[in-house]
Amino acid sequence: MKLSDSKLWNRLSAMDKVPIPDLKVFGATLSLVFLTFCVNAQISGTVTDDTGEALIGVNILVKGTSSGTVTDFDGTYSLDAPSDATLVYSYTGYSQQEIAVDGRNTIDVVLASDTEVLDEVVVIGYGVVRKSDLTGSVASLDGGDISSLVVGNPTSALQGKLSGVQVENNGGQPGGDANVFVRGVSSFTNSFPLYVIDGTFAENMNFINPKDIESIEVLKDASAAAIYGSRAANGVVLITTKRGSDGAPKLSFDIRGGMEAPSKYLDYLNGSEFVQYRRQLEENDGTGFVFPDEGIDTDWQDLSLNPGAIQDYGVSVSGGGEDAKYFISGNYYDQDGILVGSDFNRVNLRANSQFNVGRLTISESLSFAQSKLQENNWFGFDGATAPILRESAPENEGGFEAPSFDKHNFGGFNDYALAVLEENLLTTRNLLGNVNFKYDLGGGLSAKLNLGADYRNDYSFYFAPTFFMSSSDPVINTNQQNDLTEGRAETFLTLIEPTVSYNNDIGKSRIDAVVGLTQQKIDFKNL
Repeated sequence: MKLSDSKLWNRLSAMDKVPIPDLKVFGATLSLVFLTFCVNAQISGTVTDDTGEALIGVNILVKGTSSGTVTDFDGTYSLDAPSDATLVYSYTGYSQQEIAVDGRNTIDVVLASDTEVLDEVVVIGYGVVRKSDLTGSVASLDGGDISSLVVGNPTSALQGKLSGVQVENNGGQPGGDANVFVRGVSSFTNSFPLYVIDGTFAENMNFINPKDIESIEVLKDASAAAIYGSRAANGVVLITTKRGSDGAPKLSFDIRGGMEAPSKYLDYLNGSEFVQYRRQLEENDGTGFVFPDEGIDTDWQDLSLNPGAIQDYGVSVSGGGEDAKYFISGNYYDQDGILVGSDFNRVNLRANSQFNVGRLTISESLSFAQSKLQENNWFGFDGATAPILRESAPENEGGFEAPSFDKHNFGGFNDYALAVLEENLLTTRNLLGNVNFKYDLGGGLSAKLNLGADYRNDYSFYFAPTFFMSSSDPVINTNQQNDLTEGRAETFLTLIEPTVSYNNDIGKSRIDAVVGLTQQKIDFKNL
């Protein structure tokens, strides 16, 4: 940026007032730096674990700096560091250590295993594995990473949070669907992953309350097919919901809200500019039609797009002890669309519990969700409404007008009016539940029976009243009778899964095996 002459003069003048450093102090500083440099020494050593095995690739940094090194194949290292420095040793799965040099030239370090990291487990299908034993490609996400977001569709909350997982929202419709692609599009017919919620197959996860999610794991590689067969070709999304924790009952309230507004408007012609454009068009075409100028300038874009409020209310109760745990929650979410004639609301209820009776563990999950989506099917369709139309036409049935060949020499329709007049509501109800019985047979052997069910009911309601906007394009601009269309669809899924698993440590090795049967039945009805 070019400075003005006055600003440049002020800066040059200010430079004259900068004090000259004391040369004695400056010289002392140089001597101190030189002295510190002179006492740097080469430090070497070996890093092993608590069993004496050499650790390869341990990060060693001089604390407070970016200089450091890593151990080689023999676990040895060498680096230059000041005699009063502190070295930081870090390695995945082991506790970090900080060791002062204290003038030493040889420092051997033994890193202790971080049992919290090594014992952390990841859900991989019909069981769990420790992160230290994980070999397949799995992306993991904690429920806390998405519960803080205010979203109508929990699938949207995954966007940008899982490597190798692509999430695409289908436009800005409130509560709209989102597409999930695991490692790209792999099929011409169906590229969506398989969803498993608390052990029960589901078509998607759109109906879940984000605050009820404990964790999400995505199986991304071919090993998922060994668990779920060909249905896992596009990846598997495993959702685990909360079960409660030991301790006194914990009551939690959550109230959040916000506003959404259009980020950008298109620069349309106003009324007078549109009249000039049409008159020039008629002149160029030699039609002899004189386009009327009634001084009308209606900004249909401004009428169609407005800020929308978001409300999110949640409550949950959890608790339990060694033999029983429970989690109960309720949530209401409401989103006013920024587009006229669009809004979305959802109600969620959930009850999860777990009981231990001797060697028998019984877990159950039951959730209900109801969502209502009002859609605008006209905005942006086939261009915009002409600005020379009046905002309201009281003399017409319905109160709106559309372009007329007799008056304007062109046809078309009023998409704002159609969105206001029509009622287009989709109500979806989801009831998802499962009961899981697990019996410990001893010696690392356990038997499990999982019973699941998923019921979905879709009810679509469309109503258009009688109206008249124009005799041109009468199929769209005239409705002489009330139109009512209703549609109902039901999907009922049942799941039966008996499995036997064996998990045991043999020396330094670990065996995880599972054998079982999955029987799934889906009934679909549409009217």
